Amino acid sequence: MLKRFCKFIQTCNYMLICACLFLALPPLVCAQGYQSQEAYVAEQRAAKKAENMMHSGKLQDAIMFLNGEVSENPRSAILHFELGNAHLRSREFTRAIECYQQAVRLRHPFPEACLNAAYACLDAGMELQAIPWFHKYLRENPNSPQAKEVEAELLVAHAKAQMKEKRNFDAKQTLERARQIAPNSEIVLFALARARSELGDTQGAIHAYEDLLKVNPRHSAALINMAECYQTSGQLQQAVTWLKK
Repeated sequence: MLKRFCKFIQTCNYMLICACLFLALPPLVCAQGYQSQEAYVAEQRAAKKAENMMHSGKLQDAIMFLNGEVSENPRSAILHFELGNAHLRSREFTRAIECYQQAVRLRHPFPEACLNAAYACLDAGMELQAIPWFHKYLRENPNSPQAKEVEAELLVAHAKAQMKEKRNFDAKQTLERARQIAPNSEIVLFALARARSELGDTQGAIHAYEDLLKVNPRHSAALINMAECYQTSGQLQQAVTWLKK
């Protein structure tokens, strides 16, 4: 469930730097306390190099590289953030969360790190730990264009915790509320389909998976689960058709 926001970070920096230039102040020192423009450029270059490694699938190389960069520049929020992303892609959730926590300590606010910490907790099955991160994001960014989607994802975290407690009906109700907030959210629709399936509402689960596949036709888990739903309902030919997709 990794969501990356590097472009957003760069856009924010650009806008802030432009504002500082307008005021005739040292932009990078104003923005994040950089000692020099060279320090800023070096940090951005290192972050970009790590991103390229991750995009190439060289996750362990990226982790080794970023560990070296962080040891030389331990107060760089963006390098801790990228290290968290590398660990998250490697499914090293605890280390990822620790990196995001450090990034948030060093840069406040850092909404992208808050969200990725929440997603890391969700991926690790730590729904109760994800909830405070979602709350923190919403509290600090109430007018964000993503606020509605994040609010829905917060409800997904609550619903997953309810499902662990075998409160499947409560979870379904929570997810129906989430769907009203973000009707095209893949995370919401997938969780809703699972909740309906747990309650024995196979047709309801199929409808939720169908809606999800309209949003993302290549959602592999939804395709497999759709086939299982048809198998459960005795529609074996339909199940085979979906498995072939």
